[in-house]
Amino acid sequence: MDYIDVNFDWLEEKLAAIKDKYVLFDFPGQVELYTHENSVHSILQKLQKLGYRLPHINVLSKIDLMQQYGKLAFNLDFYTDVLDLRYLLDRLDEPDDAEDEDQISLEPRHTTIPNLRLAERFRRMNEALVDVIEDFSLVSFLPLQIQDPATLQKVVAAIDKANGFVFTGVDFQTAVVKDYAFGDQSAPDVQEKYLDQ
Repeated sequence: MDYIDVNFDWLEEKLAAIKDKYVLFDFPGQVELYTHENSVHSILQKLQKLGYRLPHINVLSKIDLMQQYGKLAFNLDFYTDVLDLRYLLDRLDEPDDAEDEDQISLEPRHTTIPNLRLAERFRRMNEALVDVIEDFSLVSFLPLQIQDPATLQKVVAAIDKANGFVFTGVDFQTAVVKDYAFGDQSAPDVQEKYLDQ
């Protein structure tokens, strides 16, 4: 990302050559690029100065690897529909089986007064986040399996909806795109195909 930031004129030239095209930027998923480095922020600022409007879509494309972390507490459609996040609050309070030294254990034999206070603060923070997410419909989830064209099309349709392209009236397969953007996201199909094997 540093290379692209330093050589942004190259990217600007390439974008100018495809001026009237629909462009998707696929950024790497390493969180460190966004928390500890400035190159991504710099690139995004430069793109905005060029007139690009960039809604953020976060895609978890490793759905096939979820099994290695154990069984999900709920079916996949619960996480993708996000109808009532309050069900997750109790799940967040449960101790994990992982032996992570950075993790706070809430088991009675490990619990101390400071840990209880910290756990309560985390619970209050989680409740506040749930309220914001539910009140403003800020988050939705779509399953993606990159070898499955149907899930890929649904992600593209969600991107079209997020950036407003689906509402432009452009006749570029809008019927299909609108069907995907407003239709069933088929999380049960993805769960059956990739998780319940």
